[in-house]
Amino acid sequence: MALGWGMVIGGRSVHARGMVEPLTVVGIDRDGIVVFVRRLRPGGLAFMPGAAAVLELPGHLPTPSPGDILGWAPIDDGW
Repeated sequence: MALGWGMVIGGRSVHARGMVEPLTVVGIDRDGIVVFVRRLRPGGLAFMPGAAAVLELPGHLPTPSPGDILGWAPIDDGW
């Protein structure tokens, strides 16, 4: 399943201060396996035990499930 665009950041927590739309936050372990999924409202905070990275997705995109294996590629935007 192709999810589309998202942002991957290192760590196991994320906040949504200053956001105006909900996010889907996905905790990913070092092997790319989804360990946590939550819809995060504006102003919310999520802590994801076992995660090595967090994937932030717009709230309208399909949501992966715990146990799914994700892959990603960097964007080559010419910078």
